[in-house]
Amino acid sequence: MSAVALLKIAAIPLLLWAVSALARRFGPMVAGVVNGLPLISGPISFVVALEQGADFALDAAWGAYPGMTCLVVFGLCYAHFGRRFDWSVAVVTSFAVYAACACLAGVLSLPQPLWAPIALAALFIGIRCLPSPVADEPGLPPPRSKGPYLQMAGGAALMTFITLSAQFVGPTFSGMFMFFPVIGSLLGGYFLRARCVNAVIFLFKGTFWGALTGWSFMMTLACTLPRFSIAVSYLAAVAAALSMSAVLVMRTKKLNRREQK
Repeated sequence: MSAVALLKIAAIPLLLWAVSALARRFGPMVAGVVNGLPLISGPISFVVALEQGADFALDAAWGAYPGMTCLVVFGLCYAHFGRRFDWSVAVVTSFAVYAACACLAGVLSLPQPLWAPIALAALFIGIRCLPSPVADEPGLPPPRSKGPYLQMAGGAALMTFITLSAQFVGPTFSGMFMFFPVIGSLLGGYFLRARCVNAVIFLFKGTFWGALTGWSFMMTLACTLPRFSIAVSYLAAVAAALSMSAVLVMRTKKLNRREQK
């Protein structure tokens, strides 16, 4: 079995299992921050680069920014609709809005670099526009025994879909799909079904903060792939994401202390 095939089969499910474990251990805010890291988009982008070439990976990196913008729209819908309607209505409506946003972003003829500041602004706007926590809400429900496995299967399916369809859908949509809300929809849907709206709010607040590392990862790729090899570019992107992660860890600790007061 080749290294690329092994990465497709094992990397994403193992990373998603780790996110589920963090959610159970440290709560939805920390899980959201980890969810926002390029744990899915990074490996998928690397596999795409190996299979489709550096030029394709470069365009996909730029395409990731409209995907981040759609992720913000999805998270806001999940939180706001989940607070007002039944969980099934919130989930269906959020996916419908996400699909419309993705189609609109895919057909807009905006210059690729323009999406980077749009996505960055969307992340900060999303953090500010999430609803306030609900007072006197019950605590988190017990973890599902099958929850992590559903997320692992969803991540593996996403990896397979993007890498197999990349040459047909093109780099822009491949980049957008890298930030498809696999964990947010599954874990968030479970919270909504249990009427734990606060957990959804904290999950997506952490996701938006964590997505700043994905923003840094893709920006580093966009700057380095035209000049350096694939290996050097991805090493630089990982270094940039780790640096941003260190900042976010400190930020998350402060947010957790603030939310507990």
